[in-house]
Amino acid sequence: MKTIYKDDILYSTKLPEDVKKSRLVLWCVFLGFFGAHHFSVGKFWQGFFMCLVTCLTATFSIVTAFVQGVYQKIFEVLTVFQGAVLIMWVSDLVKIVANRYKVPVYKESFSKK
Repeated sequence: MKTIYKDDILYSTKLPEDVKKSRLVLWCVFLGFFGAHHFSVGKFWQGFFMCLVTCLTATFSIVTAFVQGVYQKIFEVLTVFQGAVLIMWVSDLVKIVANRYKVPVYKESFSKK
């Protein structure tokens, strides 16, 4: 198995053949807070960040409804990160609609086209 380095990847606004713009918009609109649109194009770490922050914020919002104290402070900190996720989500949606969303493409497959 070949090791993939960061230098082996280019970012292109042209979507691969297996990714349809309409499907990407739907992923972003309905599951964008969980990073589904990032996972579908191979941007694992951005998708993981969005999913993790959204799940933690939801969990601590439920916990703080029943228990006050330190959980309230954790929820307040997570709210800041959830604001960043909201900005990322809106930005990604605008980029997808405007054909400016960049997806990772391997240099080998990019040079063959």
